[in-house]
Amino acid sequence: MNNNDEITFSESAAEGSQEAINRVVSYYQEALKSSPVAIEYLRSRGFDDAEMLEHFGVGYSNRTLSSVLPDKKSKAGGKLREELQTLGIFRESGHEHFNGSITVPVFDAKNQLVQIYGRKVLGKRLKKGTAQHLTLPIKSSGILNASAVSKEFPLIVTDSVFDAMSFWVSGFRNVIAVPDAQLIPDYIKGAGFKAVILAVKADTESIKKSMSGAGISVSVASFSNGCDANDVLQKGGTEALKALVKEAESSLNGSSNADNMRVTSKEIIFKFGEQYYRVRGLDNNRTYEVLKVNISAESNDRMFVDTLDLYAAKNRHQFIKATAEEFNLEENIIKRDIGRVITKLEGIRDKTLDQTQETTEPEPMTQSDQEQALALLKQPDLLQQILKDLDTCGLVGEETNKLVTYIALSSRKLRRPLAILIQSTSAAGKSSLMEAVLELMPDEDRVQYSAMTGQSLYYMGRDSLRRKVLAISEEDGIGNSYGLKLLQSEGRVSLSSTTKDANSGDTVTKTYQVEGPVMLIMTTTSIDIDEELVNRCLVLTVNESRGQTEAIHGYQRFKRTLQGLEATNAKLNRVQLHRNAQRLLRPLMVINPYAEQLTFLSTRTRARRDHEKYLTLIDSIAFLHQYQREVKTMVRNGETIEYIEVQINDIRIANELAHEVLGRSLDELPPQTRNLLNLIQEMVREACQRDEILYSDFRFSRKDIRDFTQWSDAQLKTHCGRLTDLEYLYIHSGGHGNPLVYELLCDASVPQKAQLMGLIDTKNLNPSDRYGSSMA
Repeated sequence: MNNNDEITFSESAAEGSQEAINRVVSYYQEALKSSPVAIEYLRSRGFDDAEMLEHFGVGYSNRTLSSVLPDKKSKAGGKLREELQTLGIFRESGHEHFNGSITVPVFDAKNQLVQIYGRKVLGKRLKKGTAQHLTLPIKSSGILNASAVSKEFPLIVTDSVFDAMSFWVSGFRNVIAVPDAQLIPDYIKGAGFKAVILAVKADTESIKKSMSGAGISVSVASFSNGCDANDVLQKGGTEALKALVKEAESSLNGSSNADNMRVTSKEIIFKFGEQYYRVRGLDNNRTYEVLKVNISAESNDRMFVDTLDLYAAKNRHQFIKATAEEFNLEENIIKRDIGRVITKLEGIRDKTLDQTQETTEPEPMTQSDQEQALALLKQPDLLQQILKDLDTCGLVGEETNKLVTYIALSSRKLRRPLAILIQSTSAAGKSSLMEAVLELMPDEDRVQYSAMTGQSLYYMGRDSLRRKVLAISEEDGIGNSYGLKLLQSEGRVSLSSTTKDANSGDTVTKTYQVEGPVMLIMTTTSIDIDEELVNRCLVLTVNESRGQTEAIHGYQRFKRTLQGLEATNAKLNRVQLHRNAQRLLRPLMVINPYAEQLTFLSTRTRARRDHEKYLTLIDSIAFLHQYQREVKTMVRNGETIEYIEVQINDIRIANELAHEVLGRSLDELPPQTRNLLNLIQEMVREACQRDEILYSDFRFSRKDIRDFTQWSDAQLKTHCGRLTDLEYLYIHSGGHGNPLVYELLCDASVPQKAQLMGLIDTKNLNPSDRYGSSMA
């Protein structure tokens, strides 16, 4: 391995020990990522949590550090090696001190790196006399994870780095490691902690005695048979460590009345006397007006669980009453506890929402970034460049789908954006299509969920979705899509509900409103899609052909090559470029001066909505090219409005795309059924040419179709049934245990292609009558 591209040692690293040791730690972190032996060792110890490895800066010394240092014959190289040898990174023999060891950096109170802990991965297979635990030969007062703990919760103290990491992966983030146990009392008293759990191998009685009189509650984690925290994690998993900590918490300083709170990645645990409250789902609250959670109350082996909005007085009172009855306690006790829970939850939620709002603000672009993004938007072949960049990002084929999706996502800044529904069978690539194009959109303009309940939309905040993309990974995961349909078509949704005022107890009406416009994109595996949803969306179907599968396989193999690695780096640059370009798009109005000359199919009532989608597709294409158009102004009701105009080429592109994306929607066959029909036609055509027979004389079974298409039998049952009902296939035999035998009724020599009839040929558009006769 050579990490020289990622971690470099410049002359500045030789200027001081802190810079040098920081670069070494970074190098070890990178080395871990490509060291299967080290990764497997960590996994065997219960450490397969990427967040934990990143948090603690875990690395691996694989004897390659010397290869990335400046030449030892150079002044900088010689000085750097001398510095690293003084620190103990290299021994006098020239060997790496931590060779073959997992490494963990340790920092002091000022966040200066003062020590490195190492642990050999070979363990019992080490040569006799080889040390298994290593540190740098320098005096250190470093304490692992000290900067990340809070005084509000009980502090778990270990004297082992691996033990501290074991508690951390089990959800106890308030944990430190103090390798020198003698330093524990002074550190705890000096830092101001009020409650401590000792999980150390050292003499806990002497540590407790040293802290006596300091007003600190102390409990000792009870390990058995000489085990430590990492042993418990390996044998019993995270639940075993949780049980151990819970037992220690209950006896803090012999008191059963200690109050505390513990936050993990999945839940929040409160303890008030003998009552425990476990809260889940806080992260789902996206506004300051709602505090809906799943809360479990537990006391003396009794439990009561409910899901409720803690701001709803009636529901809150019912929970308090039911819990008090279950625990045989006064309601005032539970009421007091819930009041504390609400206060704490509000603090956590508000902090999270504040941070979310801060992080979604885009970083200012540099002058160079703006120039490059503007150059992209001004490219005459902008759409071809978009397709090329999506190829670079790994999205193979699917040219129409890629282009339509990119154009639609860009339309989020229009007054009436497009909506996209991507349909395919499972694992065919619908999510890959959505994710690849979404990645080119700015983070602050994307709101993405795996699933949504019907009511959650109304509580997301008035402007939380305005001019953004709302992406939902699976249409089936929407509890009730009515609100989404309304938001997409009307541009806003509102909900009125009654509740009791927390202070007066009076019934009051509260209105929740979410404003658009919002661009909606979803995926689905359903064959039968909600007609109301189809009417509002452009429906895209993923290419499931054998040729597309072979192309994907080719790209997957390409990624394993050196050129593939270089392409990955190029992808990062293109992604950032497109995000910056999207940030430059302004929410301008689009005027179509050729609108009255356009034509559209009018034989079906559903064409009324498809016509609107067609016009919006034209607007979206023009909008994406806004930096290639003159920005004009008009004054309406005293307001100056900026706009750009549609050009004939925008309509030509829209016509080409509309044949596929709107032609499908007007087809009597669902897209996947149409795809199967095309494959059956191909199969019949090849067989009849081979055997020199007429199409009408050729018979085939569902197994023949399955062998040719590689589709599942469940899919074929559904789609062949449709083709039979609509008289594209005719059944000649079947029943009584005999297999079905089909005849193709339509012409196999004419492949069926999506076609949207009734669109005007752009050659017939009259530039001299750009606004139509009504404007004359």
